Amino acid sequence: MAVPGKKASKKFSSTLSQGGAEDFDIYCEICDRADIRLPAFGYCVDCEEHLCQSCFKTHRLPKPLRHHQLLDRDHMPQQQKLHGSSKSTSNPQTGNLTKPCTKHTKEVIKFYCHDHHALICNVCVTLEHTPTSCHVDYIPDISGQILDSTEFKKTLKDIDKLTNKCYQMTSDLKQRVGISTTSLKDAIAEIENFRKEINKRLDELEKEVKDTATTIQQDNNKKLKTTETTCDDINKSLQASADTLKHLNSNKKTDQLFTELKRAQQLIQDNNNIISQLPTINDIDEYIFEPNQAIKKFFQDEKSLGTLSSKNKKQPAEQKNQGAVAMKLSTPRKINAKSSSDERIVGLLV
Repeated sequence: MAVPGKKASKKFSSTLSQGGAEDFDIYCEICDRADIRLPAFGYCVDCEEHLCQSCFKTHRLPKPLRHHQLLDRDHMPQQQKLHGSSKSTSNPQTGNLTKPCTKHTKEVIKFYCHDHHALICNVCVTLEHTPTSCHVDYIPDISGQILDSTEFKKTLKDIDKLTNKCYQMTSDLKQRVGISTTSLKDAIAEIENFRKEINKRLDELEKEVKDTATTIQQDNNKKLKTTETTCDDINKSLQASADTLKHLNSNKKTDQLFTELKRAQQLIQDNNNIISQLPTINDIDEYIFEPNQAIKKFFQDEKSLGTLSSKNKKQPAEQKNQGAVAMKLSTPRKINAKSSSDERIVGLLV
């Protein structure tokens, strides 16, 4: 059907007409279906068709077409997609544009914005990357340029470079973790040895106190034994003297009684002297344990057995004066080392 005001030209079924004054490389596809060949003035993104000037101006008048995206002559695709029996001269991969837009998931990516290096859809072109503000190309128009291109080869090199970088980072980190693990094992061994040294020294101090207590106890027992033995001997001799005096007195043996009486008096005097030299209750003390306040305060004040410090970092001077043991392996972290001997250590100090 002819459209008023439009000049008809012969329609070629398989190729664009070439050489004729009325034939154009890109023409209005709507008019072409009416056997009219007119030059393309613009392009409808939604219909994916080129439009002549008349169709371009009236295309969005019908209500269903009001929101269609139109591109003018400067921004429209420069290759034409033929319909029906016509052969397409456009990029053969146009139909492969199926990736959804990241912002408008119901739309397919069809354009590329050079200014923002962004893959965009119809809605993006309408709202953000308008032809008047951005350099936007229809992907099928420019995609053929990347086959075996410098950009293609460079991208593959960049992928290889980044892949190798990731591999090297992983390999280096794995090796470093192994070194760190070994150093931590060595640090733990140092911690255990240090703890053994502390325990050994505390055992020595504990033994000294216990040995002193044992010596005092032995001395007390010795004093008691001496007093018991001496008093027992005195009691026996005095009892024997008393028995003799009683016997002589009963038998009225005055001469002997006199002699034994004087001997008994001397015995009493001698034994009194002996008893005065024996230990008394004043020589035996009651004891309590008074902890070493320096050690007690140390364990109360210290919150860690030592620190783990990186070999690459210097330990602050203040830390060195706090009695902490620097392991020099990683970022300083407090560690609390406890063992089953803690109760024994605490018992020694309180």
